[in-house]
Amino acid sequence: MLLLGFSDTSYFSRFFRRSTGQTPLEFRNENRKGQFT
Repeated sequence: MLLLGFSDTSYFSRFFRRSTGQTPLEFRNENRKGQFT
């Protein structure tokens, strides 16, 4: 996350949720569906 300019993972999670409406985990899980079928 340092490459993205975030030194704190909790701040990144809050920023990500405000931007996408989902937590990083929710986003990752949703986008993995069907990937292995």
